[in-house]
Order: sequence, then C-alpha cells, then structure tokens
Amino acid sequence: MSPPSPTKSELLPSEEEGKGEVSLHPYLPDSTTPSQTEGNGEVLIRKADSNENVDEAYTLAGDVAVSYTEEEEKRVRRKCDMIVLPILASVYFSQFLDKTLLNYASITGLPITGTHYNQVSAAFYYGFLACVYIQTYFARKFNPTIYLGCNVVLWSIVLACHAAAPRFAPFFALRFLLGAFESVVAPTLITTVAAFYPKREQASRIASFYMCNGLTQMFGPLVAFGTTYYSGAGLGGTGSAWKLLYIVFGAAAFVVGVCVILFLPASPAHARFLDDREKRVALERIRDNSSGTVVKGWKLYQIKDAVTDPKLYLALAFTLFSSVPNGALSSFSSLIIKQFGYTSRQTLLLSIPGGFVASCFTIGISILSDRTSERILPAIICIVPAVIGLAILVGLGTDAKHHRPTAIFATIIIQTFGSALSLVYAWLATNMGGTSKKQVATFTNMFVFSVGNIIGSYVFTAPTAPAYVPGKTAVMICLIIAICLCIALRFYTAYEQRRKNRQLAQLREEKGWTDEDVAREKDAAAFKDMTDRENVHFRYMS
Repeated sequence: MSPPSPTKSELLPSEEEGKGEVSLHPYLPDSTTPSQTEGNGEVLIRKADSNENVDEAYTLAGDVAVSYTEEEEKRVRRKCDMIVLPILASVYFSQFLDKTLLNYASITGLPITGTHYNQVSAAFYYGFLACVYIQTYFARKFNPTIYLGCNVVLWSIVLACHAAAPRFAPFFALRFLLGAFESVVAPTLITTVAAFYPKREQASRIASFYMCNGLTQMFGPLVAFGTTYYSGAGLGGTGSAWKLLYIVFGAAAFVVGVCVILFLPASPAHARFLDDREKRVALERIRDNSSGTVVKGWKLYQIKDAVTDPKLYLALAFTLFSSVPNGALSSFSSLIIKQFGYTSRQTLLLSIPGGFVASCFTIGISILSDRTSERILPAIICIVPAVIGLAILVGLGTDAKHHRPTAIFATIIIQTFGSALSLVYAWLATNMGGTSKKQVATFTNMFVFSVGNIIGSYVFTAPTAPAYVPGKTAVMICLIIAICLCIALRFYTAYEQRRKNRQLAQLREEKGWTDEDVAREKDAAAFKDMTDRENVHFRYMS
C-alpha cells in the first residue's frame, strides 16, 4: 500500500528537525521601529513581539511548519465543519431573524406604524452603533466565544420581552438593547472563521452562516403565517399574533446561546473536539494566512496601521452604500409586497422565494469566490441583479399592482445584493493581518454597517407610501455606487500585491534567499501577529 500523499508542508522542516526555536530573521535593520515609515507613508516591516501579546497559536505551532497528510487535513476540516460551522450558522440565523422580526410583526398586528415604525426600525442600529466598540473590546479581553454566548442569552430575554411592550417607548428601548447585544455577533464570527480556516476556504465558510439571511426569509414568513391563525388567547386577543413571534424566537435564541457557551471554541487551541495532533494540523492549515488566531490585548502600532490603510476606507465606503439598502429592505420588504394588493398572509408566503434565491446565491457565489480566489468580482455579480430589480420597481411606480408577476420577480432578484456583504466580510478576514488591526477593521466595518442601516431605516417614508418610489430610487443609486467602489477596491488591492511582490524580490536579492529560505521565513512569520503591510510574505486576495 502506498503511503498517504503529503501536503506541501512536508517539504518544509519537520517537527523533529525543528526542535528548538528558529528565530525570525529581521527583514530590515534592528533599529527599525513600528512607528518608522518610508517617505511614501508605507509601514516598514518590523520584528514581531516575541515575549508579549503573541498569538496563542504560537505556543503550539512555533516558527517551523510540520508535516501532515492529506487524510489528516480532511479529518480536521471535517470536524471543524461539523462542530464549528453549525454553531456559527445557528447564531447568525437567530441574530438575523430576531432583528428582522419587526418586518413580519408589521403585518401581523404590531400597533406601531408611521414615523414611529421608522424609529423603532432604526433603534436596533442605534444600540448596535453605541455598543459595537465596547463589545469588540470585551470580546478580545475575555474568551470571545463564551462572551458571544452570554450576549445571545441576554438578547433572547430582551427579544421575548418585546411581546409585553406594544407601545412605542418601551418597544424602542428594547430594540435598542437588542442591537447592543447583537453587535458582538459579526466580529466574533468572522474572527472565528479566520482562526479555523485557510484563506482558500473562508468565503464558503462565511457564506455557510451568511446564507442564513435567506433562510430566515423563508423560515420567518412561514412561522409568521402560522401565527396569523392564532386566536390570541392569553396574549391580548385578536391581533396579538406578533407577540407569539417574539416569545417563540426568544426561547429559541436562549437555547442557541447556551450551546455557544458550552460547545464553541475560540480557536483550534481551545477545541476540545480535536486531540493534540489535530490541533497542530489545524494550526498548520492556517499558517499561510499569516493573520493568526487569538491575541489578547491591543497593539497601538497595528491600530495606526489600520487607520492609515487606504483599502480599509474603500471597504468601509462599500459597506456604507450597501448597508443603506439592507436597512431599508430588511424592515420594509413585506410592506412593499403588500402594496401590490396582497393580503397579509399572501404577503408572507410571497416573501419566501426571495429568501430561497438569496440563500442559493450566497452559497453559489461563495464557492465561485473560493475556487477563483476572487472576492470583488463575485460581489459585483451579486449586486447587478438587485439594481435591475430596483429599476423595474421604479419604472412600474404606482402601477405595480397592475403588473404583479413582474413586480414580484423584481422583489425576488433584489435579494441577491445581500451576498455581496458576505464577500466583503470574507475580504476583510482574508486581507487584514494582525489581530489588533483585524479587530479595528471589523469594528469600523460594523460601525459603518450600523450607520448605513440607520439611514436605510428612514429611506421609505409614510408620505411616499404605498409605492415608495423615492426610496427605491435611493436604494438603486446606493447599489450602483457600491459597484463602482468594488472596482476601485479590486484595482487598489492588486496594486498593493504588486508592490509587495517587488518588496520580496528586493529582499531575496539583498539577502540571497533561496526558495527554501523564503518558505522558512514565511512559516516563521505566520504566528508572529504581524500586520499585512509589515509582513512581506502576506498575500492579498482581490
């Protein structure tokens, strides 16, 4: 029987050969400090800290890559997929469904309408905006996944309390708290994916939980449809179906939170479902990421690197212009369909095809992204159908109810734009090195996301009902701008990679490095918690 085929890491020094620490060669003279920059503003490559604020994976994986077989890699990946991904997906499913219950409550008896409805829709993102920084800070200070689970439990209680608050003021306050507790979700989930999976697998794994946006649009309307037959006994009588929604999903979120606390590890180093050998294999799989796993504490130079990085601002601009449509449509999509002349029950059922398309598109586009090592072009593919759908709705205007099939088709294809956000999350996880820099990038992205959603909550206004033509036009323009930003981001990322290639070529010539030397230096830098701009071996994915 022939031995199992080795992975490329078997070409590198083995664990036995690498006993004893292998020092990381400085890329520039020892006098270089994190604050030094070249004349063009480029951050110089520096020695990573060796004694403090080091990635916890470094204590297990060290400087030298070890060999593992293809069979071992498949076994570890399968275990991560079977345990980590379902928990991440359940959290995201619960989070997205819980915050968008307002959409279904609006047509199942919720007595909050008009401008007050816009305000309670935005209240979630006010809470998100106010607390995303402090949530990110504490998630880094403590075990991030246990902290996540505690927040899920807290928001489940807040969610259930909505049923007891049919008036504007208390409902607004509860929506604010819901946003505060849920603001920890996306940063923690993205960080967890980056800690368990190599770059080539990240888009499809992020999509595995982001597709839950579409699944909730299928599951939520079905449950809401069932509650329309509820008599209201014990909850205030007729018109109380919306209360049942909040109680049922509040209880479900509580179960999810307990599962997160008990079963979700923050990184392979904490994964109880992996033995010691499998933990090492899991870490070797992500060595090429050069972005690390978990480091407690903040590094100020990495924060400076983040806030001076142009590509982060391009990504943030994209998030802003794609979040405005998200905030508008996540709370008003049911009302838009209902204005075509359908009943509440018909509206709920007609919401399901859009969720199906969103889920399928997210999975398909993420697979394409990983297989082609592209992030930005697939994002553009996601947005184009949505622009077409919005153009159709704007063109139909107040005559939409006379062209129902066309109008429904337009609302279905609009749902594809959400998949672009999952690719931006994957882009951030892939192209930001250094844990502090990555956290700053994720936090600022979530901050801008909440700002965009707050703006979106006021795009559809009562005076423009029922056609909401100005709002639909505004959403369409935002998505067109997002496409332009995608193109700019792709060109800039490619430019950065060409510059990094020149850096590495210069170092090879100066130091006389062979291919084996380059491979060894790259492995040694992997868990040194260096930013993408200071690590010459870091590779961008546009």
